[in-house]
Amino acid sequence: MRYSSCDQLPNSNLLRTFRLWTCVFLSVLLFQDMAGANQEKPPAPGDATAEKEPSIEDAMGFESENCWLTAPVNILGKFRKSDLICLKKLAGPGLDVKAVPLSELAAGFKLGEEHVMEGKHSGVWKDLEKHPTIMCNRVPPDWSAFRELEISIFSERITGDVITVGIMSDNPKTPYKDFFIRDFTVDWAGWKKLAIPIAEFKKLGSPSGADKVDGICFFSKNSYRQPNPYTILHLDGMKLNSNLSSSTQASKAAPSVEKFVYRVSAPVPSTPLNHGFPELAQEPAPTAPFSHQYYFQAERTMFKYYPRFHPGYVSFDPGGKAYINSGETIEWTGGDGKWESSDIKNVLVKWAKGKGWEGLFFKWGADSQEQSIRFDNDGDAYLLEQVTAIKGDGNELDPRMRRILLLYSSDQMKTWTVYELPKGHMGGFEKLDGHNKDCLKRPPAIIVTHFSYFSWSDSGAFLIPPAKKANGKLIIPEPVRLFEGALVGSVHSGDGNFMVTSGDDIIILAGWCPAHKPPTEQELSSRPPIPPDHPGLRQKFTRKTHTTIQMLSANGVPAFAFKYNILSGKMSIPVYIGSGGGEMDGHNWPAVTIDGDGYLHALINGHHNPANYVRSLKPLDISSWTDPEYIMVETELPNVSYATLNCDKANTLHAVFRSTKDIYNNHLGYYRKRQGQPWEKERTLVSTFKGMYNVWGQKMTLDSKNDRLFLTYFSLGNMMQYGRDQYEFLVFQLPDREMALCENIGDVRAIWNSGPPPAGDKWPFFRPGPAELTILVSDDHGETWRLALTPDFQLK
Repeated sequence: MRYSSCDQLPNSNLLRTFRLWTCVFLSVLLFQDMAGANQEKPPAPGDATAEKEPSIEDAMGFESENCWLTAPVNILGKFRKSDLICLKKLAGPGLDVKAVPLSELAAGFKLGEEHVMEGKHSGVWKDLEKHPTIMCNRVPPDWSAFRELEISIFSERITGDVITVGIMSDNPKTPYKDFFIRDFTVDWAGWKKLAIPIAEFKKLGSPSGADKVDGICFFSKNSYRQPNPYTILHLDGMKLNSNLSSSTQASKAAPSVEKFVYRVSAPVPSTPLNHGFPELAQEPAPTAPFSHQYYFQAERTMFKYYPRFHPGYVSFDPGGKAYINSGETIEWTGGDGKWESSDIKNVLVKWAKGKGWEGLFFKWGADSQEQSIRFDNDGDAYLLEQVTAIKGDGNELDPRMRRILLLYSSDQMKTWTVYELPKGHMGGFEKLDGHNKDCLKRPPAIIVTHFSYFSWSDSGAFLIPPAKKANGKLIIPEPVRLFEGALVGSVHSGDGNFMVTSGDDIIILAGWCPAHKPPTEQELSSRPPIPPDHPGLRQKFTRKTHTTIQMLSANGVPAFAFKYNILSGKMSIPVYIGSGGGEMDGHNWPAVTIDGDGYLHALINGHHNPANYVRSLKPLDISSWTDPEYIMVETELPNVSYATLNCDKANTLHAVFRSTKDIYNNHLGYYRKRQGQPWEKERTLVSTFKGMYNVWGQKMTLDSKNDRLFLTYFSLGNMMQYGRDQYEFLVFQLPDREMALCENIGDVRAIWNSGPPPAGDKWPFFRPGPAELTILVSDDHGETWRLALTPDFQLK
């Protein structure tokens, strides 16, 4: 497969018969077909109206505007306009996706006359956040006789952007697109002649060779990068040289002798901290709801959102100072208002090398990872990190090699001590919320779990309450089992607490979801008791995703509350409070918070189901609760997943779910319940430009000092469904992801990453790797939400 012209494709039948948009989901959307009278047929062979192709010289000299494209229209060019979703306007509650002609998406690269090195024009590449890739297939097909690629570039300013030059040499034996690639950095202003030896290009995929070149691309988002929206490049005079010129700039990087392999599941781009560019293109900051636009245009594109920090998950210390966990670094603002950071990556690498590991896989920001930073009243900091040993060839070892590490710093994060927890493959802290300040009196309590889908895994969950010695060192006690089959969250999205501390008691909520479905007799015997007449067993609801199904709470995941006394080490008998969903589903964990009067509030998750809400009848008492009730507003019955849950100074509850209300498009929905009032109607905060499945990784934090809410999510989710045109746009923008998206081709058991979607009504699942972390802040108790900027993190 390639981005070369359609008449060069070995089989264009697929393209002619390709009709994506017959999906049932689209038929229930409020679509307004903007194509209408413009349903143009593709030019027939020999059509006199078909435009004559420009010469290779004009293309490489940037004298013909139509040669350089900002959309993969050469692949999609055989389709009728009405077949493309970008010509459809999507409208609904909080949803406003504008129709865009494909020609407009392709025409982001313009000719200019302001800065010209040769001829009459240069090519102007700007708005890289909107047009991250430019491509041209009018190049010599055989480069085997050339030793150097030369191009003159005028940069309007130094931005530090890293651009990847991709020489496309597609291999018909691979399902993905193949390149030779080489990076350069925009570290100059004015003219610069880049003379790049062909020998310095590295392989991406399995390119056929220099004697078979299909085109050339410039990528600004390769390798998880986020381009500077103020980069403007004027390209001119691209040519191939048979000999190396005197201006050739060989790579300055010395050959690496490092054999240790390091990988991270969600790399954060290395945008410089404290850059001097605007964080937003407009003031005041835009407010939600935000509807992403075609294709994969999110907040950074729509608003030129370019923060001076690396967006991540927000936490607060006891004094109300904000910190951001962006994975490989922790960031905060110093006394001068500038951003400072603590390096986490090197701490983990040093620990792994000390263990004799050949490599380290840092599982952050996607599945199974705690993202909060915890503090105690001494100001000491704590992190939970999930790591796995990998071989020197980069392949992951047995999942049993996955470890949970507790990182501890007593010197304002200048140094970290690493403690390996004795159990678990996943783990989470009790997070600081509005009214659980007792958790600051000691190191944070931890609950760890295992992978239930492995036969060797330990079913259930374990409590680990660390203690601190007088000398500042930590004691990691033996884990305490909750009960067999205990389910606590969260895995990838939603971070409502599963425990809160009051005095010397830790109040814990957990579901019961054993490994087998239906549960075995042995598993049933280990389940905590449920009163047979409890109202939580008599609820009914309608689940609406691809289909509509009536479900019963009695078949769902039962949730229990219990206490652990830190001093005695005793665990109370679990009390049933209600059920999540209508079937045994490992996504249906409960979340808990405590209000200023001591009452406990819980949300019991469903998975594409309504959430169940309960409240304790007495302060700090787990023995009696209100009857569970689904969060319904008027006639609405939203189908939601992955609750966040926080309680502010006014005892108002705040929650953000992934919601499937109205239509199946997996948006982020905000819910609020003021004290003594019913839950308010859902408000959409963010929606994608497409329908079907999406995982946001959303988590929310309360700034209890200033009563502000911070919501973090991935604008490009870790798990999605794509139709064919969406897939092609994604890999056009992010070429390094396509090999992973094709890794399971031919495996009939695979759910994810089975290669390009086939023709017709097909929406396969993909895991492209999450990207574009975004932070929203509300400083008016959830009334409005806006993009977070540096001043929001400066201590007030």
